[in-house]
Amino acid sequence: MEPIIEIAVEIAIFIFGFAFLVIQLGYRGTTISATIRESLNNLKKVESCAKEASNAIKSASTELEKQVQTFVKAQKIARLNTAPLESLKEAGASNVRWTALRQAGFTTLVEIIAADKRKLMAIPGVGQTTAERVIQAARTLAAQINSKEPAPPSADLTEPLSEELAARALHLLHTKDLLVGVPRQLNSDVAKFRDRFKSIRHEASFVNWVRSKGAFATDSQAEAEAQVLLMETYEFVESKSVKSTSNHVKYLKDEAQRPPTQSKISEEFRDRYADCIALIERVLSGKNYSFDTLGGIPADVVERTEKIKLETDGLRVTLRQYQEFGAKYLLAQERTILGDEMGLGKTIEALTVMNHLNVTNTGTGHYLVVAPASLTRNWMSEITERTHLQGYLLHGQESDRRREFDRWIKLGGVAVTAYTTLASLKKLVTAVPIQFLVLDEAHYVKNPEAKRTGLVKRLVDTAARVCLLTGTPIENHPREFVNLVEIIQPKLANELRDTLNSNEVIGASRFKVSVAGAYLRRNQKDVLKELPEKIEVPSWVDMEPDDSVAYQAAVADGKFHMMRRIAILGAGKRPSSKIDRLVEIINEHRTEGRKVLVFTFFTDVLEAIRNSVETIGTLEGCVPMPRRMALVEKFQKLKGHAVLPCQINVGGVGLNLQAASAIILMEPQWKPSTEEQAIARAHRMGQTRSVLVHRLLTKDSVEGRMIEILDGKSELFKLYAADSSVKNASVAATETRLVDMVMAAERTRLAEEVTA
Repeated sequence: MEPIIEIAVEIAIFIFGFAFLVIQLGYRGTTISATIRESLNNLKKVESCAKEASNAIKSASTELEKQVQTFVKAQKIARLNTAPLESLKEAGASNVRWTALRQAGFTTLVEIIAADKRKLMAIPGVGQTTAERVIQAARTLAAQINSKEPAPPSADLTEPLSEELAARALHLLHTKDLLVGVPRQLNSDVAKFRDRFKSIRHEASFVNWVRSKGAFATDSQAEAEAQVLLMETYEFVESKSVKSTSNHVKYLKDEAQRPPTQSKISEEFRDRYADCIALIERVLSGKNYSFDTLGGIPADVVERTEKIKLETDGLRVTLRQYQEFGAKYLLAQERTILGDEMGLGKTIEALTVMNHLNVTNTGTGHYLVVAPASLTRNWMSEITERTHLQGYLLHGQESDRRREFDRWIKLGGVAVTAYTTLASLKKLVTAVPIQFLVLDEAHYVKNPEAKRTGLVKRLVDTAARVCLLTGTPIENHPREFVNLVEIIQPKLANELRDTLNSNEVIGASRFKVSVAGAYLRRNQKDVLKELPEKIEVPSWVDMEPDDSVAYQAAVADGKFHMMRRIAILGAGKRPSSKIDRLVEIINEHRTEGRKVLVFTFFTDVLEAIRNSVETIGTLEGCVPMPRRMALVEKFQKLKGHAVLPCQINVGGVGLNLQAASAIILMEPQWKPSTEEQAIARAHRMGQTRSVLVHRLLTKDSVEGRMIEILDGKSELFKLYAADSSVKNASVAATETRLVDMVMAAERTRLAEEVTA
């Protein structure tokens, strides 16, 4: 019996031990489950906060949509009310006694539409046929008026119900400023916590406990991890991101309820006009892109582009529809030239692509921008202000470049360098895969023989996506455009080059089809319907007698640059007529409160300007880059009148100076694109005032001859770039040839005056 008793005792001990372990496991499992439940309750609070933030964005969007519809309805009524009765003639109502209608009390189109036929027939001289014809014409005209594309509110909010619309647009902007991207980030953080809880539950499960050799240790570890996570979820609920989101939602609810003051609406709406119009435009046009937004590209390219689902979380800017389409186009086509007219925000479109790739690549992408040295810091500023991406400046001191280069390789983000620095950054080609390469002011690499072009091509060959940004793809000859195409699509470039060499003329429509996969261009007048007008005012002045004598001597001696200097500055004995006119114009704009940009190529002209008028500083080549950006920021933020003289090759490229509404060009430039770029610093998206462009020109001087030649070059640009059509042509493209032509014309003119 003893062996049996021993066996029974052993079995009993085993059963007791097993039961004890099961009870202990159940106790620990219960403890772990309770800890997890408490943690999940914390996470539900965060999810609730994220949902409130998401609902706040949806609510603000819905309210804007309702207000847009109300605004459009009021706009249609206003159009109907202001349509004169005589306009019915164009809709088919002829031989009508209009005076009789007015005497009967009918003064607007709306009154005619609402009129009963019998009421019209009661008017002397109006029979049944005439009454029916008038009513039908009124309905036809009303349909035409109502079918017109609705216009966004002006910056001055002069339209009916425009203030209410501005208030809703600003509220949505405030909501986006505070909450865009927040719900996704909070839910993403919650999901990471939930994944960790799944792991703990697996470790603490009965099956895993039985299988594990270290059951007690595993169970204890799971319990410890659950406690750690509980504390982390408490900290998460109390974190700054969650608390600030909750406070922002409350603030926005209060803002939506309280009516803002009219003055505050007007001021902020003007300051944020571009962003507000972008929001309103989306509601007005719905989801459909306009023909102008598409840049006239063929349907198959449009279809491929529209399939892209653009990720905009992380952007600190509201995209216009054409910008959204442009970014999708760059993503879909991969190797492109973005030739949007200056002032349309090509930089924003490129940054949108980087943001999209960064979101879809979970933040590990490497992007590279190559730009003129003068624009590198501007790019850095745009990266910081417009996105959440990290920027690295690979320019300046070698030690700084090396440090930033290493950080970029390790952390990812946007590296910005200059064309002049590329030679010292040979590692760029092999260091890391570049997801998106941007070449800003790409006409800098239009010369295929230049060293910088060769360096750029090596980068292009290794990049996944490439975009050339330039508002001036053609400055002198259509072959320049082909050279740019060759950088991204050599095969297409060869086809275009063969056509040019064969003297075959390419029509606009055929050309657009040929380059649709590589070239997208939209013009200001087509996509910025709200952009105020640009008024160009040529101001011709006469030389003073002493200046005229000195000028003729310079012509006789063949001193071309002296001729230009005298035409602008005079002979130096007193301020020239042109400087006197400059002072007059600036004084006029001071009384109007306009900010003024003054552009010149010459540094001594800048000095003459500084000596003649009060300025806030000068943008010129000798000014260090940080100082330039500080001047730009100061000019933009100053209230009221200010004058900023700029060397045109420094301040006329790549900068946003839309606070200015007056521009003075001190002399004509050799390239029309140089002047257009300078004007586009102010006449661009976000401008709320008409832009006055003063061209100061000296009569009977070299400047008149330059204008004649430049007019021809402007026409060339319109044919080949602005209208996206290429034809074989030839122009004198070198400055030496142009100088010779101008000198010959001036000598002939002066000789004719002597013999006359």
